[in-house]
Order: sequence, then structure tokens, then C-alpha cells
Amino acid sequence: MALPQNLGRLTLLHHLGSDTYSTWWLYQDPDRGAPVVVRALADQWIQHPQARADFVGGTGPFQPIVSQPGSVLDSGEAPDGTPYVVTPYSPPPTSPPPAGPPQFAPPAGWGTPRPPRKRWPLVVGIIAAVVVLGLVCLVAIGLAFSTTGSSGPSISVQSGEPAVPGNPSAPSGPGARPAVGECRNLSDAAVPRSSDSTPVVDCSQPHTAQTYYVGTFPSGSSGAKPDSTYAGAVCQKHLGAGLGVSESEAALTAYQVVFFAPDSAAWAAGARWFRCDVALTVGNHLLPLPSTLVPHPLPPSLQACLTRQGQPTPCDRTHLVRASGTFTVTGSNPTQSQAQGRAKCPSGSVYFTWPSAAEFKQGLRVGVCWSAGQPNLGSPT
Repeated sequence: MALPQNLGRLTLLHHLGSDTYSTWWLYQDPDRGAPVVVRALADQWIQHPQARADFVGGTGPFQPIVSQPGSVLDSGEAPDGTPYVVTPYSPPPTSPPPAGPPQFAPPAGWGTPRPPRKRWPLVVGIIAAVVVLGLVCLVAIGLAFSTTGSSGPSISVQSGEPAVPGNPSAPSGPGARPAVGECRNLSDAAVPRSSDSTPVVDCSQPHTAQTYYVGTFPSGSSGAKPDSTYAGAVCQKHLGAGLGVSESEAALTAYQVVFFAPDSAAWAAGARWFRCDVALTVGNHLLPLPSTLVPHPLPPSLQACLTRQGQPTPCDRTHLVRASGTFTVTGSNPTQSQAQGRAKCPSGSVYFTWPSAAEFKQGLRVGVCWSAGQPNLGSPT
């Protein structure tokens, strides 16, 4: 993405070039009476938490730019949240682009550039933004994975059962429609699958998942496979009701949505239900659910945090930032949602997430504020 024509007092002259991690731009600085170089984090890394942190901290591949005294004149964020630093410009004898870091693989821990994760295991990518190390306060565009109580489009579920927890009377078969309140001891391997036949267990026994909503795909869903984007968005919308709390309160918990559709044989036979389960995860590992899903006060083991890689985790585990509040979004446009987060989140918030387009269509309106400090589970006004 191109930087704007005007960056504060600076006026864009032209694009200089790019390297593995950055883009380079030549701006005129009227205060210096000379051009300066603006180095911005490349688009493919903007949504990667560790890349953001390294860029802001001047570490990893960005260390050479801050190693010399006076090498950084200024720093900040473009209107779209892209971080940048301003350095002096010394035109080389021939080619104008300044030398960047060598073209090597991302540092350990970066992984590959990817969209931020929606609440695992949903495969709805959302644009996300800044996560910082320690107390460095930045903001950026982020992946949303929460809900809201604001008014919005009605949910287009053809049929569904209210989320009233209870114990099942008998296990359900692979193609049978599940029931709200059923508990299962899902294995880690079961979660990434699109369908599940794990037997129902009594909810007083150890279990890793509980069904809080059962929906029906819209009429006309006769494709080769179920629409996971639709099912995931509807399940996320009903999470608060399933937990027995408001949607804003649900967004501040560590609970993740896992959902399943009929297997291929049941789907071919006309089954059109989908099952929404609540779970707790650390990485790709499922944790046992507590007997009371949302106790008051909420313990750290049930509070929402994110790791250095941007993965959700309970706050009693290693984490980088924690959910510190929520804000109402009015659309799924990343720039607009980011601005709303900046305006409404508690002071010190460094990262924002908001509903995906599919979730927004189902009525989700809650964005989440993420901070490096202590949690404030209240919602900002």
C-alpha cells in the first residue's frame, strides 16, 4: 500500500524501492530543507504481531536502522496504521533506493506472513494490526473475533435451538441432529475436522466441549460441502447467549468457538444442521471446561489473552497482551474499525480486533481492545 502524499509536514516525492520487510519512500522535509527517507513496514507483515513489535523496537532485521546515533529522525504511523521511521537521505552515486537489510528468511518465531487468526479454529481471516512488546504503545489493523449487543441485521438462521445448557439423555449418532447442552470430551485431533462423531458424555464428568447452539443452514444449501464461513459467523454471534452473558462479556473471555456440520454421508442425505461448541484452547490443545463457564469474578484462567504469535490463550498462560475492554463497531471496514478502537478503547490499548464481514452480516458489533497492562474487564463508554 502506498504511503499518503502528505505525512505530517512531509511531502511525498517518489517511491524508492522495497526489501523483504519494508518499503522505502522519499519525502521532502520543509524543516530540514532537504529530502528524507521514510521506511514503512511492508504490507504482508503489517498484520503480523511479532513483525510489528520488532519494527517498532528496532530489533531483528530492523536493528541496523537504529544502531547509529542520529539515524532515526522521527517515527509514527500512517493514517491506515502502517508504522514508519524517518531517516536522513544520502543520495548514492547511481541507484537512488537506499540499502535495506539482506534478503533472508524471517527471524525465528515470525513464521510466515499471514492474516491474524479469528477465534480458533474459524477460518475467517481478518485484517489485524499492532501488537507491541512490553509497554510500547502502538495500534494497528486487526482480525476480529468477538460479538456485540448493538442492533444490526437479523440472524438468517432457518432454525435454531436456544442455548440452555443441560445434560443429554442419550448420545447422538454421526448424522443425528445434536442437542443444546450436550457435552463431549473432544480430542485435539477432532477440532480441525469439519464433522465430529465424538460420543456425548455426562456434563458432570470431565469434558472439553459443550454444545451451546444448534443451527440450520439456509434453504438452498445443497453444495458439495457445508458453508463453514456462514456456520462460524452464526456460532460466534450466539456465543454470549450460550455462556449466559452479554456479547461484550463473552468477547473478554478465553472461550473459543468450535463448530461441526454433518459428515459427507449425512449431508448427501439431506442433513443441514450445524453444531456450535464452546471450548478452551492453548495453541491447538483443548483444556477441560470448568463446571461454571463464567464465574464472577472471572479468573485469569478464563480471561482472554494473546500470545506473541497472535494466538488466543487464557491469561494464566504465557501471553503478550490481554483483552482490556470492548468497543462498538459500525462496519467491517478495517480503517474505520481501527479508528473506532483508538477513540473508544482504554488508554494503553495497543491492538484492536473486530468482526469479520461474515460475522458483521450476522449482527456482531463488538470489537476488542488489547493492552499490555493489567486487565480492565469493563467496557469503555
